[in-house]
Amino acid sequence: MTSLVKTKGRTVTGVHFLQQSGHSFKYRVCMDSIKRKLSVEVKPEHHHLFRARADGVHHSQKFSTIDEGSQHLIEFLYKMTGVRCTI
Repeated sequence: MTSLVKTKGRTVTGVHFLQQSGHSFKYRVCMDSIKRKLSVEVKPEHHHLFRARADGVHHSQKFSTIDEGSQHLIEFLYKMTGVRCTI
């Protein structure tokens, strides 16, 4: 299991990939950052999610709390890579 806790640098949420967006939270992630953090590649069947935007970054829907966004992020990363993450 890989921890997504972020302790260095500026962070509002304390979670890698999770950002504040107005009064909500969302995760933004690209295939390169997933490979850097989890040391595995995104499964080929999910590449289309990252290619939908010209910049290659997947944006989630907005969540009302950090906990809700974190849980969805964990599920998303597991679906994309098969790696279990924790907060």
